[in-house]
Amino acid sequence: MKRTLATALLFSSFFTPVYAAEVTFDSAVNEVTVYPRGAQVTRTASGKVPAGDNVIIINDLPGQLVKNSVRVEGSSGQALEIGSVDVRQTYVSPNDTPDARLKIERQIEVLNDQIAGLNQTINNANAQRNLLQGLASNAILPRPTGKGGSVAISASELDELLSLTATRLADLSMVTEKARIEQRGLSRQIVDLQNKLEETSPEQRLTTTVAINLSAPAAGDASFRIRYNVANASWAPIYDAKLTLGEKGKDNSVKLVRRANVRQATADNWENVALTLSTARPSAATQAPVLNPYVLSELKIVPYAQRQRKQGRAEFSTLESDAASSPRAVLRPAPAPVKRKSVAVVFSGFLAEYKIPGKVSISNAGVEKNVIIGEGDFAAEISANTTPKLDKAAYLTARFTLKGDTPYLPGTVLLSRDGVFLGRSRLPLLNPNEEHKLSFGRDDFVKVERSKVTEKAGESGFVSRSKEETRKFVTTVTNLHDFPIKVVVNDQFPYGAHEDIKVNLTSGSTKPTIQNVDKKRGVVAWEKVLTAKEKYTINFGYTVSWPKEMKITPVR
Repeated sequence: MKRTLATALLFSSFFTPVYAAEVTFDSAVNEVTVYPRGAQVTRTASGKVPAGDNVIIINDLPGQLVKNSVRVEGSSGQALEIGSVDVRQTYVSPNDTPDARLKIERQIEVLNDQIAGLNQTINNANAQRNLLQGLASNAILPRPTGKGGSVAISASELDELLSLTATRLADLSMVTEKARIEQRGLSRQIVDLQNKLEETSPEQRLTTTVAINLSAPAAGDASFRIRYNVANASWAPIYDAKLTLGEKGKDNSVKLVRRANVRQATADNWENVALTLSTARPSAATQAPVLNPYVLSELKIVPYAQRQRKQGRAEFSTLESDAASSPRAVLRPAPAPVKRKSVAVVFSGFLAEYKIPGKVSISNAGVEKNVIIGEGDFAAEISANTTPKLDKAAYLTARFTLKGDTPYLPGTVLLSRDGVFLGRSRLPLLNPNEEHKLSFGRDDFVKVERSKVTEKAGESGFVSRSKEETRKFVTTVTNLHDFPIKVVVNDQFPYGAHEDIKVNLTSGSTKPTIQNVDKKRGVVAWEKVLTAKEKYTINFGYTVSWPKEMKITPVR
């Protein structure tokens, strides 16, 4: 028996019969398909199912899965009947230790009671201090004799009173100071216990639980495959391009190793999983944007006061219409139930999947995993490419035609020549049988020199109605190799953006062999195969003319 069910993500309680037996299965990740953005994870869970109605509980799915993406497949040696599959998300506390937290809370309560007792001790000492100071103040006042007179306190009595008061006040100060010191120590203990209480506080973690309602005619084994999508995963292509040069410039080849950097930051570590890399983009748009008609109409300017009057009349008429129709209730027909279409999965040539051999482990700490997805050797045609106007160095370029059945996605390419790493470049989106070229660093055996031989400015016309400037350059390329090599020299031939700006090639210039290189207007190139030790000279110049009253950009 094998059934595939599309499940909805429910946040309510499970709708399960009260008489069904609950059986908990543990699951583990065993297959992952990673997309350029996101991934599909497949977990397996198996165990024994009792006879009768059962609810299989799988509660170890991550909470960060994509809603409504859960799919369940079941298989068993007997005819199990699956009624429904319910999915919900809950918060759990894996580190919840209520007994330890209760013990700490009681310790804090005892310390707070001790601090309260010390506060009362300080208050009592302060009250005694105030009382003693009041009694001492009254004692030094003259005492009435009963005969209408009074008698002052004697010197000995005053000395005894002051000594007794000072002693008693000192005792009360010591009591207060001792209580405050004890309070400070108790407060520090409370802070330490509160920090410890925070450390033992339960950490809320979102998890997903799947409940499979089924009926089994007899006890037996069953296994389930749970598929779901996650967002925090991706893969990106990266390439190793290795140029190998043959003898005398022949039999050159480029070896292109296709790799993938895979990363994931989901709630699970992927341990020993079957990894598949897919070029599908389930999170991207599924269709092109839809355009609405684009209408141009007359714009009528309505004065603000007139617009306000029209708006007021419209609102008044709306109120009248509502008042007239309010006593009547209009019954609308119930909406028709939405029919769910069956989904057909079609595998075609519009995407590629790379199944990585063996088992792969990928940590969820965001560390990239590098895997090889293929490689190929391609015959290469080499040339020395130079742009002496900007850089007088010549760069070794390899042109080759890609082979295979799947496209090459855009990505970083690491360049090496004869085993020496040279740097990085970028590979665009390329299809099989498409030609591409890569540059593999300087070619020191091709010498390039360029100099400006003419820079002239003046005026032309019978009455000097136009200006003109002339630039001439001489470029020499020398092949120092002991074998022939093709050289490509790039330069710029300016053109006027205004019809009155004229640009002409000077006489004696070497005509470019390629115009508008890479479809860039004004970019020209000279191609020539130079034999060993051969020197190639290019004369190149242009004259720019424009009306005298016009200002143009500088001529270089």
